[in-house]
Amino acid sequence: MIETSRAKRSSRTPDSSRGFSVVELLVVIGVLGIAAVIGAIALQAWLPRAGLDGAVNATDVMLKRMKLLAVRRQIGIEVILEDATATKRPVADMLANPAQPFFLVARIAGEPDKTLSLLTRVALPTSPPPGAGILLREISFPDERIVFTRLGGVENPGTLTFGYYSGETTLVARQIRIENVTGKMSKVATTLTVPSL
Repeated sequence: MIETSRAKRSSRTPDSSRGFSVVELLVVIGVLGIAAVIGAIALQAWLPRAGLDGAVNATDVMLKRMKLLAVRRQIGIEVILEDATATKRPVADMLANPAQPFFLVARIAGEPDKTLSLLTRVALPTSPPPGAGILLREISFPDERIVFTRLGGVENPGTLTFGYYSGETTLVARQIRIENVTGKMSKVATTLTVPSL
């Protein structure tokens, strides 16, 4: 009698070694596929912004270090754009040759042969991720030189503008603005509608 009740109980429970049906597997694969597509789209939108923020932050840190160094050593320090051969170049050259590496380099003002150290050189993103186009777009200082004085100010105020195109005519930009007497720096996020390059 005891054996028959065990046999009845075991026949009522479903077979646990059966596995998943084809329909269940297709539903799970479909849900994972949709999640992967949504994640890829979000990543594509995030990568240019992250690259832009990284370029602006690295440049901002370098400029603040040079400002402090000018005050500490009581010397003038200039920051200029150079190519890989250590030749001063205008921003227009960098925009025309995006495959060539460019750097912001700090030097002692008035002594172009004296760099301060290797830590005063920031590589600019001229070979951006596909579709991002993150570049230094403009240096609005006279002669495209930022000169920090012994008091930590700058000779002339101006901005450095970094950006990438989102669509054909929308430039997503980040600017570093430097004021005249105090050398106060601020980062500003802007969106401009301009013709693409």
